[in-house]
Amino acid sequence: MSKYIRDIAVIFFFFLISAFIRIKLDDFFMNTIFTVSGIMFSIGLGLIVTFNLQGIKKKSIIQYFRNNLNNLRDNYIKYFALTTIVFIADKYIREFKLSEISIKIFSIKITIDLPFFFFLIMMFCIVYYIYNFVSLQKLNNDIYDEMNK
Repeated sequence: MSKYIRDIAVIFFFFLISAFIRIKLDDFFMNTIFTVSGIMFSIGLGLIVTFNLQGIKKKSIIQYFRNNLNNLRDNYIKYFALTTIVFIADKYIREFKLSEISIKIFSIKITIDLPFFFFLIMMFCIVYYIYNFVSLQKLNNDIYDEMNK
């Protein structure tokens, strides 16, 4: 449950940042970020589904590694789904020229730069992919160490 709270907190933080920072991000830039995200997702998911647990005999160790791999897989899919939704939302707001939304909270008007907000979310997902490439490498090393005990 804590990872969902973390995700909500990060998105809320990005929401606040996009209220104070205005950076004009064009459509080409957002397409490039989405393409990078798609490539990283494909590579990461490919590594996960082809992960080899052959050679490990102990059931508890196999279950531990499978749970880790399944968790990584589910998170990759979750973050890529989020990136895709954000990318489509960005296309939609650009089509209808809705690059900002204003929210009034206790007589304070906050204006959110939506393309920048979407960019921050997409970059969070890309950073997550990079972090998990490192986690996959560590998991691979752990498996190697376990097999050589």
